Amino acid sequence: VEIQQIREEAKHKKVSYSAYIKIILSFYNIVGTYPIVFNIYWPDTVATIMQITNAVAGVDFLGIPGFYCLGIMLPYTTKLLINTLTPVAINAVFVIAPVIVMVKGMVVGGKPSAHPAFYDTVSRFCWSMAFTMGLYFPPVSIQVLSSFRCDTQLNVLTVDYNEVCPLSEPTGFIFRWSVLGTLVYPLGIPCAMYAMMWYYGVPRIAKAKLNMHLIKALISKYQQANSTQESEMLVQLIGKVAKEDEMRDRVQQLFEMIDKDGGGSLDLAEMVTAFKKFGMEKVTEEKMQRLMASFKEDYDEDDDEEIYPERFLEIIKQMTAVSFMFNGSEESVESLKIEQMQTLCMFDWNRVVRGKKAELGEKHSNSTLSAFLPDFDDPASMCPWILQKARDLRAQGHLSLPSIPWDGSFEGERLAIDRMGMVFAKYKVDYWYYELFDMLKKLLMTSILSFLWYGTAAQLFIGFFLLAAFLLSMLRSQPYDSSDLNNFNVYSYLIQCVVLLYGICIVADTDVDSDASATFRSGIPADFIVFVIVTVTFFPFATAMAGSKVLKRMGSNAKRAVRRHISDFLDMLIPGRAAKRRAKEHRKQSQKIAEARQKKNFFDDGVEEPKRRLSLAADAQILQQERELQGYGQHQDVADVEMVPGFNCGPGIFRMYDEQRKGVAVEEGVHSELIFTAQGADPVTSSEGSEVSYS
Repeated sequence: VEIQQIREEAKHKKVSYSAYIKIILSFYNIVGTYPIVFNIYWPDTVATIMQITNAVAGVDFLGIPGFYCLGIMLPYTTKLLINTLTPVAINAVFVIAPVIVMVKGMVVGGKPSAHPAFYDTVSRFCWSMAFTMGLYFPPVSIQVLSSFRCDTQLNVLTVDYNEVCPLSEPTGFIFRWSVLGTLVYPLGIPCAMYAMMWYYGVPRIAKAKLNMHLIKALISKYQQANSTQESEMLVQLIGKVAKEDEMRDRVQQLFEMIDKDGGGSLDLAEMVTAFKKFGMEKVTEEKMQRLMASFKEDYDEDDDEEIYPERFLEIIKQMTAVSFMFNGSEESVESLKIEQMQTLCMFDWNRVVRGKKAELGEKHSNSTLSAFLPDFDDPASMCPWILQKARDLRAQGHLSLPSIPWDGSFEGERLAIDRMGMVFAKYKVDYWYYELFDMLKKLLMTSILSFLWYGTAAQLFIGFFLLAAFLLSMLRSQPYDSSDLNNFNVYSYLIQCVVLLYGICIVADTDVDSDASATFRSGIPADFIVFVIVTVTFFPFATAMAGSKVLKRMGSNAKRAVRRHISDFLDMLIPGRAAKRRAKEHRKQSQKIAEARQKKNFFDDGVEEPKRRLSLAADAQILQQERELQGYGQHQDVADVEMVPGFNCGPGIFRMYDEQRKGVAVEEGVHSELIFTAQGADPVTSSEGSEVSYS
């Protein structure tokens, strides 16, 4: 298990690192093509950094300064073949290892998957191929689409004036090869990635995971809207039960605790008084009458009838129906029982929109027109209605979902992550397709935009508008599953907008002979643009260093040390300041102890002496703090805690501490009967002489 956890953590880090690298490459793919897409006279330093980043991000070594002269000497046809065939050659090298493994598997076991390294080898091949396609997608798309951008007046290519426009020669090699390259790269790569994700079931898995969390969130919202303080207290007293017999036994024990006289019945006032002692201060006889009338049609409010165990069980079930209707095992809308579906369909969800809480005994029903409600006897009709209601509430902001991880919990999910995790695993489940959207963005900014009014102000306006729209979309969606990745992507979008805005200012500056214009083009502004372009590479390292635990610990220790030295120095200068500071700290500690006392909650049956002894036992830790604060030393022999079988209480009622005696420390979540006895005192007895237990 530990080895599997280590592998999962390593795989998650691998996805995160690849996401950072892809964001950096995507940024430089777009910024590096600004000199090609926009007809702007960039300053030499800015143009040089753009040329370098474009060559590095596009793996085009002939574009790096120093090797650029070699690229100029090559004809356009040769450069086109090199750029389009390089990804094919790299993937051909990657495919060698899977082929060898499959051949060995056929020889040894009679099938390709018989080799023990088959699974890992194919997974690595898929990751490598996905990374290569994403890496070469922008530069190769620019290369093949640039073959169709011509100077209409001279009938030559704008990227190489030595070549005749291929549009005028449809039968020529450049035109045909560029058409084939367009089908393979700008159109083929996104289609191939979607086909691979569909083959491994990524859309299906994402939909199932999203629907599961939508149903869980809808059920949780229903319980929040319908749960009352009384029902929550009863659930704590009774505890979570899964069987009807267990529920009946616990309610019977609760009934016997309330029935002081042992007559076997309760009147309404007696039950209300007992519930108030449980902490349900808002329970009244009127609310209890409405509650009993809601499930008993012949109930008469004027009839002062006795409440027997069966009726008491019905009351408790009605009060805790919301908590016990759903047990938390609902994985999909199809797994719901028909009663659960009917409950969700009949509930008035407008109450959630209004933010109205339920009250004890309140009736509610769906206020939606009956024409828009499903058939309550047909699960096939209720399932889509429930899912659509959950989606509507989420779209309105009344239903929130937690971060849904790709954890391999669904069938086929682990295989999809191992094979195509490079493409979708770094995104939230809602945005499994965001890699395709990112490809569309790069295609628009690096290729298609160059065909729209090249060299005009309209082209610059459209480019800046697209970048601003992508930035707003990123801020709204936050598609990555990590806030660091989202922040880094937002930063890269922002720098793209800043660089393009600088280019727009260069075009708008018509007074090229002035000193201010010369400074703007080659002075501090140009150096600043070069600086912000380079900072994108180091942004992840800077944020990692700023958020590291070592630096945070060093900073907090330094702050405490500085404050301590300043406080000591002021104590030396100001007479009496040290005594006042110690008194202030003493008051703060006393206030914390008082607040801890107020939060203590225990069962009170009205007997003062047992109440005092219970308080003494439950406050063992608080008394310890008080005595240490007052300088009395270690607190000894506060109480004994004896655990005996008996009444099962819910979690969270008591938290006892007894480190010095032989008693057992009972933590939250333990169901047991507790008999508390103060040190040196006799057991508490009732009027009949039997031991009284408190829970």
